[in-house]
Amino acid sequence: RYPGGGFYNGFAEIAWTFSIYLEAVAIVPQMEVLGRAKIVKNLTANYLFALGAYRVFYLLNYGYRFAVDPISSRELTIKAFSAVIQTALYARFFMMYLESKQKNLGADVVLNPKGIV
Repeated sequence: RYPGGGFYNGFAEIAWTFSIYLEAVAIVPQMEVLGRAKIVKNLTANYLFALGAYRVFYLLNYGYRFAVDPISSRELTIKAFSAVIQTALYARFFMMYLESKQKNLGADVVLNPKGIV
């Protein structure tokens, strides 16, 4: 790991773990704002869909790495748990995004179709 060990290793481990968990929930404020907006511009919706798809593939990568190139179980647990949390946060958006695209309600994505006639 790092020369010198001790405190630096412990701090680096905590900082890395915190950054992985923070990345998993960093999208929550943006999702909240979009949920209030009800209609989301096409570019923003496509960007969020791509971010969510990236996390799904990231989760599949962890399964592949676990089978082919084993990493430490602690590292795998932290990464996989945060990927599952982030993918779950995107799941609601995925459903609304796909439903809106399927209904073809124009270029924008309707996140709350109940208020739209």
